[in-house]
Amino acid sequence: MCKVDNIREKYNGQTLLYDFYAEAFPTDKEGLKDINRNATFQDAFECLQVGFNFYAFLGVSDSIVRERIFDALATLMGCSYDHIYYQWLDHSQEPLGLQMVTDMTGLRFKNEEA
Repeated sequence: MCKVDNIREKYNGQTLLYDFYAEAFPTDKEGLKDINRNATFQDAFECLQVGFNFYAFLGVSDSIVRERIFDALATLMGCSYDHIYYQWLDHSQEPLGLQMVTDMTGLRFKNEEA
């Protein structure tokens, strides 16, 4: 799980990935240099849902940055890292018996009001 203390209390779906990453990994100047400054965790989730190129969306081609974002997204969503990872690998197939979410109208991050 994400090593940031109290991630669910500090962040939610509308949190900018850049803001999260800057606080969680302030010494990773290379990762922060090109990260998409307008993208939120909700945007990241939607990107994975439709199968858009995540590296193009993120603006960074470093797998460590991607893994850190996936880890934080999984923590916020209350699911396993594997769930997020397999959506990225093949958004049309969900291993581990998990159901693919295609209608996000009822979906909320764990710490957001309905």
